[in-house]
Amino acid sequence: MKSAAICLMLFCGWGVTNRVVAEENPKLDSPQWNDLLASEHPCLPPGLTKLTNWPGEITLNSLAELILKEHIAPVEFSGLAAEDLAAARRLPGPITSVPLYQALDWLSEVGLSWHWDGTRIQLYPEDVGGDPVTTRQYDVRALNDQGWTQEELLHVIQDGTTGPWFKIDGIGGTIQAAGPVVIVRHEHRVQMEVMQLLHQLDLNQAT
Repeated sequence: MKSAAICLMLFCGWGVTNRVVAEENPKLDSPQWNDLLASEHPCLPPGLTKLTNWPGEITLNSLAELILKEHIAPVEFSGLAAEDLAAARRLPGPITSVPLYQALDWLSEVGLSWHWDGTRIQLYPEDVGGDPVTTRQYDVRALNDQGWTQEELLHVIQDGTTGPWFKIDGIGGTIQAAGPVVIVRHEHRVQMEVMQLLHQLDLNQAT
């Protein structure tokens, strides 16, 4: 039986730190800077950590073309009508020298969410409800030491929370393992469920 383990939860403010750095250093567009970002987020491909620039008003089709050209990352749309893709819309920005994954996170301000499936970026409407989407890292090394594998923890989290989860439902949040951490991108409501679930798992192992 897996014995007691304390699950250390490290909340990663991906957006906050990098937004400040980019604003204070608007021309940090160097291989060294991109390498640093990639090393901090090993689960992301280099194209998503590369600094990006886009105007404040652009069509989604044009945005997809820009991302493909500058970041070599194809974009697929889901749940959006053709007229939505062709119409110019006001996006958060203009974006200047910001990592692409962070710029994509800011699309939540206009009701869009995104997911990287390993080969392409998928853009789709967020669920209506106003609950902000955040990305957090949960350090699960203690649970790993007690025999839990990352795959087991991913299944437990998705099965033990309300979701929805993109891999299961086709919409909603994403979850993946990167080294000793589990990275969850979801609404605040689900992040709280993940915290409680991992805490309860720890308590169960102590009994």
